Amino acid sequence: LSATEPTPLPPRPQPGNAPLLEAIGLNKTYGDRQVLNNIHFRLHSGETLGVVGESGSGKTSLVKVVMGLTEPDSGTLLLEGSRWDRLHEKARRARRARLQLIAQDPYSSFDPRYTVEKIIGESLDSAGIFGDARRQRVRQLLDEVQLGDRFLDRYPQQLSGGQRQRVAIARAFAPNPALLVADEPVSALDVSVQAQVLDLLADMQAEHGTALLFISHDLGVIQHLADRVLVMQNGQVVESGDLRQVFDAPQHPWTQKLLQALPVLPAWRPAVA
Repeated sequence: LSATEPTPLPPRPQPGNAPLLEAIGLNKTYGDRQVLNNIHFRLHSGETLGVVGESGSGKTSLVKVVMGLTEPDSGTLLLEGSRWDRLHEKARRARRARLQLIAQDPYSSFDPRYTVEKIIGESLDSAGIFGDARRQRVRQLLDEVQLGDRFLDRYPQQLSGGQRQRVAIARAFAPNPALLVADEPVSALDVSVQAQVLDLLADMQAEHGTALLFISHDLGVIQHLADRVLVMQNGQVVESGDLRQVFDAPQHPWTQKLLQALPVLPAWRPAVA
C-alpha cells in the first residue's frame, strides 16, 4: 500500500467473548523441517487477526491446518468451541460452510467452464439455496462486491485480476461463514487495486460480522486491516499482540526489521461500534 493516508475502516461489532477459533500448541513437521512450532492464538467473532511473515515462515502450513486440509502432528484446533482437527471428513463436511478461504490466486480455484453465476452459486449448495433464490443471492453478492449483473454470464478468463478477486470474495461470503481465511489475497494485484479490494473486504466484513484470519508477508497490509497481529518466523510466533502495541513497541528483532521497511503512515485505529 502507498504511504498516503489509509481509508478508515467501517465500524464493526465488538468481538465476542468466546473464541471462534482457538489454536493450542499446534505442531507440524514435514520431513526434518518443523513448519509449525507450538502455535497458540485465539480469534474472536467479528475480529481480524493478521498473520505476517516471510516466505517459509509457516503461514501456508497454518492455513492448511485451519482449513482442515492437513492435520497437525500435535496440539488442538477448536472451531466454535468444538474440535476441528483430526476429524473424519464426513464430520467436517457439515461444518465447512462456517469457514471459507479467499486464496491468493482465485483463478486457479475457478473452473474455467463455469460462469461467474455458477462459481458463486456452487458455494450455496451447503446452505440448500437453489433456483430463483440462488440467482437472487448471487445478484445481491455481485452488487456487494461492486460488479453487478453484467458479470453473471462472464467466465474467469474474461475478468481482470481485481475482478476475479471480487468474485472470490463474493463466493466466500455466499454461505454466511463465521470465519474467512484470506491467504495473501491482494499480493498479486497492483497497489491501487490492492487498496480497493482491501476496503471492499473490510466493508463486507463489517456488514456481515465475519471474523477474518488475514495472512500476508506485508506489514503495511496488516496495518490496514488487523486488530491483532501474529508475527511468524521459521514456524514460530515470535511476537503477538494488539496492532498498535506491536507497531509502536516491537520487541523481537525480526518484527523490528519488518517495520524498518514499512513506509511511515499517519496514526489511526479502526472504529469499533
